[in-house]
Amino acid sequence: MNRILFVSHSAELNGAELWLLETLRGLDRSRFEPLLVLPGPGRFEAAARASGIETVSVPMVWWITEKARRWRQPAAWALNGRSAARLAGLIRKRAPGLVFSNSAAVAAGALAARRTGLPHVWAVHEMLVGPLAHLHHIRGERFLTSSVLHLSRRVIVNSKFCAGAFSASGRIAVIPNGSRPKLRDEAKAAAVRNRLGAAPGDPVLGVIGKLYAGKGQLEAVLAAGLLQAEFPWLRLAVIGEPRDAGYADAVRAAAETGGLRGRVVFEGWRADLDDWLAAMDVLLVPSAVESFGRAALDGMAAGTPVVAFAAGGLAEIVADGETGLLVPDREPATLAAAAARVLRDRALAGRLAAGGRGAVETRFSLDTQIRMVKDVLELCLEAGRP
Repeated sequence: MNRILFVSHSAELNGAELWLLETLRGLDRSRFEPLLVLPGPGRFEAAARASGIETVSVPMVWWITEKARRWRQPAAWALNGRSAARLAGLIRKRAPGLVFSNSAAVAAGALAARRTGLPHVWAVHEMLVGPLAHLHHIRGERFLTSSVLHLSRRVIVNSKFCAGAFSASGRIAVIPNGSRPKLRDEAKAAAVRNRLGAAPGDPVLGVIGKLYAGKGQLEAVLAAGLLQAEFPWLRLAVIGEPRDAGYADAVRAAAETGGLRGRVVFEGWRADLDDWLAAMDVLLVPSAVESFGRAALDGMAAGTPVVAFAAGGLAEIVADGETGLLVPDREPATLAAAAARVLRDRALAGRLAAGGRGAVETRFSLDTQIRMVKDVLELCLEAGRP
């Protein structure tokens, strides 16, 4: 039995956390004993415990930030040192064979592994270099990526795009997010449409993700406004909690203009996301910050046609015209034109839905994700033994 200390950057339950939760659920418990460290209470803790996964709380802060907040990093590094010391104490008490950090945002797990001489695996879910980079280090991109490599036996990334942030190394493992095709519950989908005020035949669009500029909810709302002339009964579901309060206010204000009042519903975080996806005719993914693109994969698994901005890892997930539509920019007019193609052409919508579900079965299987992570864990555990 191999005990592994998994360190999560967040106790929320968004894309990176769901990836880790699904991985932990899928690991063979006769071979792996997970101990999950969270920075505090939250949905992740409840979901993990419901799955029989032991959790421990250790306060942590992010050691890297958005570019405008880099001035906060020196203080965060001091706090990370304290977190690393607490994790090192936990390691000595519980004696895991490996430390696994989920997300580049926290470094305490990597530092604790270095202090105690344990092998460390780092799963990076973020864009770290280039104009689309989401998180930054005050000393620059090269320092950040070389530090992640230096502190890890293996670095797991979710796309070739994300792998491009690192120098050529045999320690990079590309493991795409996985899923399973979802069974559509038509009764629950009808209940969602009723909640949105959509009659049978009324088009329903959706956009999913934390509300901040990188995710593109404002562009989705403006695109819905442009579609009103041709589709006057259209509805738009905005699913996700605010991350930037000012941006969320701007999105809500845009939803009150252009004939959209009462047509845009803000739903926050949803545990029943599959039912909402099943109710949608088109899922818009106008995000510019995706190293992979979990929302697009969820839409494909649900058989919902996807319209996505061809940036970051999204271009690796969505095959244009086969598993969804890729657009060259995320201007509202561009998004609206692509969504209108799908809404007008039901044969196209059917092909995209079938193609998306097929890609989940063949290219983005959850079983494959879990197997590949298991292989990395076993490799690093074996290398870490005397």
